Amino acid sequence: MMLLSSGSSAKVSMVKLADRDCAKCHPKEVKEIDAHGSLHKTKVGCSDCHAQHPPQGNDTIAACDRCHAPEEHAHYKIKNCKSCHPPHSPTATDLDKIDNVTAVCLSCHIEPGREMQVYPSKHNSLDCKQCHPAHRQAKECMQCHDPHSAEMTTADCTRCHKHHRPIAIKYDKKVPAVLCTSCHAETVTQVNARGAGHNKFDCIGCHKQHPPSKEGVIPACALCHAPADKPHYGLKNCAACHHPHYPLEMDFAKIRIIKPACLSCHPEPGREMQIYPGKHVIMDCKICHEVHREATACMQCHDAHSDQMNTTDCTRCHKPHRPMAIQYDKVVPAALCASCHKDIVAQVNTRGAGHKNVGCNDCHRQHPPAEEGVIPTCALCHAPPEKPHYGLENCAACHHPHYPMEMDLAQIDPIKPVCLSCHPEPGKKMVAQPSKHTELDCKECHLLHRESLACRDCHGLPHNTDIHTRYPNCLECHEDPHALVK
Repeated sequence: MMLLSSGSSAKVSMVKLADRDCAKCHPKEVKEIDAHGSLHKTKVGCSDCHAQHPPQGNDTIAACDRCHAPEEHAHYKIKNCKSCHPPHSPTATDLDKIDNVTAVCLSCHIEPGREMQVYPSKHNSLDCKQCHPAHRQAKECMQCHDPHSAEMTTADCTRCHKHHRPIAIKYDKKVPAVLCTSCHAETVTQVNARGAGHNKFDCIGCHKQHPPSKEGVIPACALCHAPADKPHYGLKNCAACHHPHYPLEMDFAKIRIIKPACLSCHPEPGREMQIYPGKHVIMDCKICHEVHREATACMQCHDAHSDQMNTTDCTRCHKPHRPMAIQYDKVVPAALCASCHKDIVAQVNTRGAGHKNVGCNDCHRQHPPAEEGVIPTCALCHAPPEKPHYGLENCAACHHPHYPMEMDLAQIDPIKPVCLSCHPEPGKKMVAQPSKHTELDCKECHLLHRESLACRDCHGLPHNTDIHTRYPNCLECHEDPHALVK
C-alpha cells in the first residue's frame, strides 16, 4: 500500500506485494517455510494463502480446504488441521499434541489399517505414535522387542516381520539363511552340511510362507523336481526316502520294497538285470545297497576266489547287476585269473614265450557263457600280411596257445611246408644244392623246434676212423646241412 500526495489532497493506491516483501516484516515465517515448507514452499506463494493483509480485507488466513478439498481425500475431511500440521512446516507434525492419532494416520495411510484388520496382532492396540514418534519415522524394533540374535537390526526384522502384520510373516525377496538360523539353527546346520543340492538355495526358496500361514510353508517337491523331467520325480511320498534337509541320506529300511523307486532313477541296472538274469534279479536293491551310493562288499555274501581278493577285484570281471555275464575291465591282472585258472597262468608265466607279455583278457576278450570272443583267432595279433607263416591254417596243431614255442612236430605230416613258411632260407639252399636231405621232412632231423639231431644219429661214422678223429665236427667239411658240400 502506498500513500500519494498532491497539494492538499491525499490518495490511497494499492500495490501488489511480492513474497520477498513479506520477509521484511515476517522473517521467522519465511525462514520456516524455506526450511520445512514442503509443497507450501514450492507450489504456492505467501499471497496464495494470505490473499489480503490487515487492515485491508478479511481474507488474511486461508482455510485449508481451499487447496485440500475434502472430496479429494478422506484425510482432508478431518477437522483442526493445525493440531498436526503447522501451516509453515506442514510435514513437521507434532503427534504428541493429539491423544489418539491412529484415526488421523489411517485416513491418509489406508494400507496399514487394512493389514492390521486382516492380520491382527498386539500392534493393533497401540496408538500409531507409540511406534512413530514423528511423521515418516519409526522406532527401532529392539526398543520394544528382544531380537532373535544379538547381531540383528531392524532391517533384519522387517525382512520377515512387517510392521503392521508382524505375526503373519511375509518375506522380502531375499532373506539370508543366517536370519533363519536364529530360530532354526539345527535345521540350517543340517542343510549347510548335508543338504546336497538343497544347500544351493536360501530357505525361502522352498518355504515360500511361514506359519501361521497354511499354504506354501512345506513345498511340493514337484516345485523343483517336475515329474516331466524324470520318471523318478513322478513317484509319490518323496519324504519316505528323502529327508528335505539331507535328501541323499536315505533310510531304505523304512520302505518294504525299494527296487521300483531305485530303478525309476537308475534305469540302467534294471536293463542289465533283465538282459542278463541271475540271482541278483530276485533281490531288493536295499539288500546290497543299505545306504544310497554305497554297496555291500561282495564277500559279505560270496566266497572269494582267493583270500587276497577284495570287492574291486571282483568287479573287474563280475559287474554287480550282471554278475554271470562276465565283462572285463580294461586291465585284469593275471593273478585274478589265476584264482580260477592257476595251472594255465603258471604255464603262460613260465613257458609262454611272447604270450606272457600280454594280459589274459588281451586274448580272451570274453568269458563263458559268452559264445564269441572267448577263444581268439591267432590273426588277432599274428596278421597274415605280416608274415607268410601267419597265413597257415590250424595254428594250434603246432603251437599250444599257453606255451606256443613247445611244438610237437610229429603231429603234422608233412611238416616241411609249415617250417619253410617261417624259415624260407633253408628251403632255398636245398633247392640250390639238392641232396638226400632235400627229400626228408624237417621233423626227421628236428624232433623239436630249434633243436637238431647229431649227424651220427643217422649217419653213424661213415668215414674211416682217422678222418673222424681228425674232423670230429662233420660240418667242418660238409658246411651246411641244408646245402651239403659233397
